[in-house]
Amino acid sequence: MKNNGLLHWFIVLCLLFLQTTTVHGQVEAEMAVEDEETVANEAVAPSNPFTRQYPLEQYRDFDPERYQRAIKDVNYTEKPDEKKPETIPETDFEAPKTVEFMGVGQIVLIVVLAVLLVVLLYLIVRQIPKSNPSAKATDDWFAEALEQDGGPELTLQKKLQEAIDQREYALALRMLFLQILADLHLSDTIAWKKDKTNATYLAEFGRKHNNTQFRTVTYLYEFSWFGKAKLHPQQFSDYKQQFDEFRAFTSTLKKSEKA
Repeated sequence: MKNNGLLHWFIVLCLLFLQTTTVHGQVEAEMAVEDEETVANEAVAPSNPFTRQYPLEQYRDFDPERYQRAIKDVNYTEKPDEKKPETIPETDFEAPKTVEFMGVGQIVLIVVLAVLLVVLLYLIVRQIPKSNPSAKATDDWFAEALEQDGGPELTLQKKLQEAIDQREYALALRMLFLQILADLHLSDTIAWKKDKTNATYLAEFGRKHNNTQFRTVTYLYEFSWFGKAKLHPQQFSDYKQQFDEFRAFTSTLKKSEKA
């Protein structure tokens, strides 16, 4: 029984093999026939995509009458080229920029700067020495006293004491400064004149002596008199000490010059 089963399966496999071989042979024969037909067709007409897609036998013969009817209404004359109007290329147009008015902050800043400038000019003008009206009158009597015997010493001492009693310390310093100028004039160290400046007296004094201390008392006098400073008693006392020390030197100088 076992041998009969194997024989049965062997016969089935042989039949399947024969059937497959037969089918394969038929397919190869059909393909060969198709190849022969293709070669024959290519020999008659060149092989290209147009002829394969549109076989020649489908086209009709050329018919002149049909062609004339087809082109009856066709106009082959060329029209002259019409010139197109020239167009200006479009460009981005920018409107003129308007000047913006200054803001509130800028206006306030300008006003503040203007006020500061006015204040600064005012302070500068105040620092410029101004002629005191009473100085002209004092110069007149001082000029006359210098020409008298004994000089202006007694008159200056009297005016000095009056100014101290009235607490007019700036005027008192002026009397002390005039005493120094009188000493220097009478000793021929300087030549006093009504229209001369203190800078001229300093230059004349410096030709013969060290003018450091003279410069100090000159500054104190100008600061208090032309600056209209309000001096308190102790400040006047300190300034007066500088004048007294320098006048002690001028008094000695006067005596030595006369000797």
